[in-house]
Amino acid sequence: MNHTDILLYNYDHKLLEMLTGKLLGDGNIIIQKNRKPRFRFGHSIKDRDWCVHCYQKLVGFLQLNPPKYRRVIDSRIKGGFSELYYVQSKTDPIFVHLKEIWYNDTVKVIPKEFVEKLMTPLSLAWWYQDDGHLKMKGNIPQKIILSTESFSQEEILFLHNLLLNKFHLNFSIDNNKRLVLYNQRSILAFLSLVRPYLSKSMKRKDIYLENLKKEDLPLKKRTTVYLLERMVFHKPTAEIRKICNSLPEVLSIIEPKLHHFLNTVEKKRDLPRKPYQIELKREELFHLTIFQQKTGYTTGEIIELCYEYLNGRLK
Repeated sequence: MNHTDILLYNYDHKLLEMLTGKLLGDGNIIIQKNRKPRFRFGHSIKDRDWCVHCYQKLVGFLQLNPPKYRRVIDSRIKGGFSELYYVQSKTDPIFVHLKEIWYNDTVKVIPKEFVEKLMTPLSLAWWYQDDGHLKMKGNIPQKIILSTESFSQEEILFLHNLLLNKFHLNFSIDNNKRLVLYNQRSILAFLSLVRPYLSKSMKRKDIYLENLKKEDLPLKKRTTVYLLERMVFHKPTAEIRKICNSLPEVLSIIEPKLHHFLNTVEKKRDLPRKPYQIELKREELFHLTIFQQKTGYTTGEIIELCYEYLNGRLK
């Protein structure tokens, strides 16, 4: 058996997923001559809680020393020093195997077969919390950045294709060798994917929507929606309002796997549509607005999803 097979066969996959996220991010295997390898990660003082969170999640699987404070003198930094917290492991056979696949001599490389098998929402979330950034403009997400500058162009392309094939997330590669997600729907899909694994200390890397109040919406509103031509309505307002009754249930299905529906929604974008003038009441407007905020879908696309659901075709 090779090192990848040994790891996959002998160790808990949740542990391997967390370690994968960490090694894609700020984690390292310490390699010293004539000494067995150990695992280490560190974070700036502002991210002390994230460091503690990682320690608490990993210590049930590995022998780790508790987080320690360290002050590093550096004349290049304003103030002349930096402060961080770091966690270091004791020796363990798992780190021997990880070293063999993650390092070429002392240089970190991406073990493609291993990462492909261990790239899950959990490992992606840990990587994002280590080396990811969410840029906002007001309450609108502008982009998500995954720092990949330290990897080779080939490795970055591998990660790009892996995220596209596994999660339908089409990142761009910018001039700084970073993976960047610009499309707002894709950003919301990414966040829905990693949200269950985000630490409370990483609030800045998620979107926390303000609570919408029903009373802030009009009692009723007349609007135009564009729906697929195959969806024929004889009494548009009454029939579409009936479809809207399923909004909360459909959102509960869609939200945890928004990435799965990205291609489905995009493929329908250029299909012929027909406009309908309808009047919606406050209750429908309320659930539609929440759905829009969480998914980035248009009113027409949301109604189409509910229609598919009621006809047993939402998969």
